Amino acid sequence: MLIVVGVMARRAGMRLFSPAKVNTFLKITGRTSPPNPMHTMVSQFHTISLGDWMQISTTDAEKDSLRCDDPSVPTDERNLIIKALEVFRRKSGSRQHFDVTLTKRCPNQAGLGGGSSNGATALWAANRLTRFGATDDTLAEWSRELGSDLPFFLASKGAALCSGIGDEVFPMTPEAVGGHGGMVFVKPSFGLPTPAVYKEYAKGDGQAPQPLNDLTRGAVELRPELLNIAKDMEDVMGLTGVSMSGSGSCLFGYGKPERLEDFKAKYPGTMVWADVVPVFRESGQWYNYDDDDAFVSAV
Repeated sequence: MLIVVGVMARRAGMRLFSPAKVNTFLKITGRTSPPNPMHTMVSQFHTISLGDWMQISTTDAEKDSLRCDDPSVPTDERNLIIKALEVFRRKSGSRQHFDVTLTKRCPNQAGLGGGSSNGATALWAANRLTRFGATDDTLAEWSRELGSDLPFFLASKGAALCSGIGDEVFPMTPEAVGGHGGMVFVKPSFGLPTPAVYKEYAKGDGQAPQPLNDLTRGAVELRPELLNIAKDMEDVMGLTGVSMSGSGSCLFGYGKPERLEDFKAKYPGTMVWADVVPVFRESGQWYNYDDDDAFVSAV
């Protein structure tokens, strides 16, 4: 993490890694009560070395600004970064605005929580840059109104068992997660909207659960080719423990990918990341994975 203070302008800024998350398992446990019933779950989350970069600094402007190298990412009030900064001002009473540049590497509609991580990262950074002093638990509570995945990034150090709608966080130690070795992530040429996956899953409530991720059934109803991709991750690339993260469409497995070019030729437009590892953070710090040379890129 880099903090720079400009002497003349008295502006502070930092460059932070915004990690994606993976669900190593996800089980649907029921629904919340009406009038707005939502599926409840139990799932193990941990942060990974696939993610985005965020440069954020204070500004004298009277509104926040956001730039992103991915033109498909909205940079207005629809973005969780902008929403998180507004929540920070409302909760803290601060009038400070921010300038943000996002270098996007985590794919959208992949089940990796990239947008949620961005929002959590911005909320943490705003608290640090203004020296407001809210605790991580307080920030996690504030983040609940932005989405169910955000509290995980703030209330844990990078590993947790999550329940409820995903917003009840029970932190785990890095040792409890264990050493996964290298993980391989595969993002098909298509994404999957989370509401659509849950809707398809609900049509089959009561059916036999999936081995590692119950939402796989809903995802496969929308995109049956996921089954072929998962099978070839095992048969062609030689990976083990292949599963889907979150509501998809991203799949992951363990090991070193073999015959990678054969696999990519069979699935044009598919993105593959190899040698992905868990990342964690220390108390009072953000996720410390800021080595450009080690930054995970698609292969």
